[in-house]
Amino acid sequence: MPTQRQHWSLIAYDVRSPRRLQRLHRFLRTQAYALQESVFAWYGTEQAKLQLQARMLDFIDTTEDDLRGYRMRAGTEIQLWGKSPFTEGVFDTGYPPHQCHLIDPELREPDEDHGQKSEGEAA
Repeated sequence: MPTQRQHWSLIAYDVRSPRRLQRLHRFLRTQAYALQESVFAWYGTEQAKLQLQARMLDFIDTTEDDLRGYRMRAGTEIQLWGKSPFTEGVFDTGYPPHQCHLIDPELREPDEDHGQKSEGEAA
């Protein structure tokens, strides 16, 4: 039997019930890397993904909740701006491919304030 290729997937969800939300979140923390509160990076085979999907569906109400998976192509890198979800100084070969973009607020240009004017400026 040939070995199945493994790939990264992003899993994102919007769960309406706090109880279902907490249960799904706790489960996914044991299966994948948390990137944000409701976004995870998961690595495995297609068969394992189907098993994971079946388990995740046990935690949600498909008439109210939204659960999505996005397969990442080989070589795709997750871009991180701001605080990284990964432990600083720890090298883990299991982390999804990513690149951190550290943004120093002191180095931002004044016109990068998203078009907002300060209180003293005229509209």
